[in-house]
Amino acid sequence: MRENDTTSEWIGLNSEEHAELTFNASPDHGHFAENHVLSVALDEFIKAAKEYPILFVQGKAGPTPIVLLGLAENENFYFDEDSWQANYIPAAARLYPFQLSENNVLIDASASHFNSDNGETLFDEEGKATDVLNERLGFLHACRDADGKTQAWCQRIAALGLFTEHQIGVESPEGKRYRLDAFLTVDKEKILKLGDADLASLVRDGSLDFVYA
Repeated sequence: MRENDTTSEWIGLNSEEHAELTFNASPDHGHFAENHVLSVALDEFIKAAKEYPILFVQGKAGPTPIVLLGLAENENFYFDEDSWQANYIPAAARLYPFQLSENNVLIDASASHFNSDNGETLFDEEGKATDVLNERLGFLHACRDADGKTQAWCQRIAALGLFTEHQIGVESPEGKRYRLDAFLTVDKEKILKLGDADLASLVRDGSLDFVYA
C-alpha cells in the first residue's frame, strides 16, 4: 500500500460478497507510478540490488529496507509509458491489489484488475478458493514470512550497532537539487571492527551475504 494513499478502497475479501468477482492477473503497476520508495524483503536483496539502490529507514519496528525509485515524493524513475521499466519488480508492487491484515485478505476494490473482461473468478460454485486465488494467497503468506525474516535480520544488525545514518544532496543533469535525509546504510567499517564471535556468526549463517548483495 502506498504512503498517504487516498485513492484505494481496501475491503475484506469473502466468498459470499465476492462470489462473482473476477480478477485479471495481467501486470498493471500504475498504482505505484508516483511511489518514490517501496519496501523490499531480505530475500529480494540480490535481485533488487542489481537495479535499485537499497537503503534503510527507521520504522516503528526498527530499521526497514526500501528500494529507492525516485529522489522526491511522487516521483518514480522506473515507471514510464504505463509499464515498469526494470527487469525485477519488487514483491510489494506485485502483491497489489491484495494484502494481508493479520489473517484477513484485503483487496483494493478500486483496482482495474477486478471485474475486467478477461478476468477469472476467485471462488468456485461451492464458495471455495479457485487456483487463481490460492496462488495469490500463497504469495501473500510467503511475503509475510519474508517480512518476518527481514525484520529479524534488521534487528540483529541494529543490535550490533552496524547501521549509520546519512544525509546527502544530489543534483540532476538539469540542475535540479534533491536532498535525501535520515536514511540508514550498513556501515562496512563497523563490520570490520566487530568481535571475532559476532563476525563469525554473521558469516556462518549467511547474514553477511545480504550486506554485500
